Amino acid sequence: METDPLVTQFFVLLIVVQCLLLLLAPLWRKGIKSFIIGLYISIPISSKERLEPKNLPDTFIYLSFTLIFLTLPMLFTLKYQMIFGEAVRLIMKFFAVEKIDLVFLGRIYLYLWSASIIIGMPHEYLHYYFAKLCGVRMKSLGVVTIMGFPVVFFVMSEKKLKDKRINLLILSGGLISNAILLGIALIVFTLWKNEFTAFFLFSAVLVYIFNIVPPYGIMHIDGVQFLIKFRSYISELKSLGLLRKILATISLLYLIGLIIATYYLIFIGGLMAM
Repeated sequence: METDPLVTQFFVLLIVVQCLLLLLAPLWRKGIKSFIIGLYISIPISSKERLEPKNLPDTFIYLSFTLIFLTLPMLFTLKYQMIFGEAVRLIMKFFAVEKIDLVFLGRIYLYLWSASIIIGMPHEYLHYYFAKLCGVRMKSLGVVTIMGFPVVFFVMSEKKLKDKRINLLILSGGLISNAILLGIALIVFTLWKNEFTAFFLFSAVLVYIFNIVPPYGIMHIDGVQFLIKFRSYISELKSLGLLRKILATISLLYLIGLIIATYYLIFIGGLMAM
């Protein structure tokens, strides 16, 4: 595979620009920070409006727990594996070009940014919305990029939350969003099979999996935080009796099982793409 010299020059120029951004203190104060190979962009979203906490039911917590339980097994049905494998094959076909030029690079940026915004923004908005309903102010909304490619979107609260229930409710927003978008991506790809819908489905699967089981001990993202806090929260609900011990044990076993299942899915996806 040949690379157009203009592509190399583009990335060199991008690194130079991001190095120069290190020297611009005003941008740092506005939430735009460079780390040479990428950018950390944080936009203030805090408002002075009075927030009235609403008594959200635990239904959202148990719904998220159920979605983690039901959606992942769905990934391992034969039909879904075939559809996911088809998406992987389309993506690999897309990358099987003789020459990488600026036009091709532009298409990659377009597909990845489009899929990331479609998946990432609803996810972060539901975190924000659930936090607002719980009376928690969110300080900022942002994105981290590496060499211009989107890596992660995020929202940050004004203060560290100690209430386990509120934590679980806010985390639930993102997990529910992931499950909905995964279903939408599956339907869209089934109806219209093309490069973009393949990127959309592949991104939705990766975001869903990564949000539940990132490299444990390195990054505690939504799903891991949820299962850990869920075990602790359930253990304190004495009104559930024996059920709380059963749910806490299932959460621990499922967390271990998800780590194994994640690598299995990646392995199967790789095999089907061959």
